[in-house]
Amino acid sequence: MKLLHVLGAGTPKATPNRFGSGYLLDLDGDRILIDCGPAVTQKLARAGFAPGDVSSLFFTHHHFDHNADYAAFAISRWDQGADLIPDLRVFGPWPTSEVTERLFGPDGAFAFDLAARLNQPPSQIVHVQRGGTLPRRPMSLDVKVLDPHSTVETRGWGVRMDVVEHAQPYLESLAYRFEWPSGSIVFSGDTRPCRSLVDLAAGADTLVMFCWDEQSKLESLGLDRWHTGTESAGRLAAEAGVRRLILTHINDRLGTVHPEVAIEQARMHFSGEVIVASELMTVGLADHGQDLR
Repeated sequence: MKLLHVLGAGTPKATPNRFGSGYLLDLDGDRILIDCGPAVTQKLARAGFAPGDVSSLFFTHHHFDHNADYAAFAISRWDQGADLIPDLRVFGPWPTSEVTERLFGPDGAFAFDLAARLNQPPSQIVHVQRGGTLPRRPMSLDVKVLDPHSTVETRGWGVRMDVVEHAQPYLESLAYRFEWPSGSIVFSGDTRPCRSLVDLAAGADTLVMFCWDEQSKLESLGLDRWHTGTESAGRLAAEAGVRRLILTHINDRLGTVHPEVAIEQARMHFSGEVIVASELMTVGLADHGQDLR
């Protein structure tokens, strides 16, 4: 069974209903985390999963609402895994390696925490109780920095990607297309409408699309030059020919109070299924030729 679990569907503004970005893609038990925004580790637990259930983490970019829980997630996974699970595979654009080193390297922000967990007797006792052995193995991450020409191939699924337009030159941003023999899903990351995303998403079953606000509000503030709104998300989905559009990274007013407004405006340009993401929502990912709902 292939499922999408929405862990973070909000913006950099914390609200009771949504905050930051994070998605768990479950492909027949192979679980991939896309972005790791604030509180994603705790929301992962609320969805019924442990950090050790996740094999890979993909970052779209490194704004804090997409990576703030990286340390909590990675350390929890290593600590609770007791050296019994493979190293976490981490993928992302520049500066993924620099962020990782500054968090977990010998001079990183969490170097003192990691040293204590390795060497303090209470931590060693808990490690053994979890099934580990001593001496304890230091935390290790398998990090790969991606460019738009990269591909990732693994058992049962693959990933293609391209650069999207968001925070350059300060940050690089990637959109991802996950494909398996019977389906596909695209994660736009944060972006304005751009040709690279249309081409990457062409014919996809599902597009998980950044949608900041109503189109008229974006345009009144001049933010449409950097962000995607309700109508432009619908136009992009129609141009790409996707079957289903999931609007995410959306503010609480549209996402929680008036989702029908976002759906109506996206449907001005897109005739397929439109869903407004909510946190802890689970969406089925169907095989080709099957009903997506």
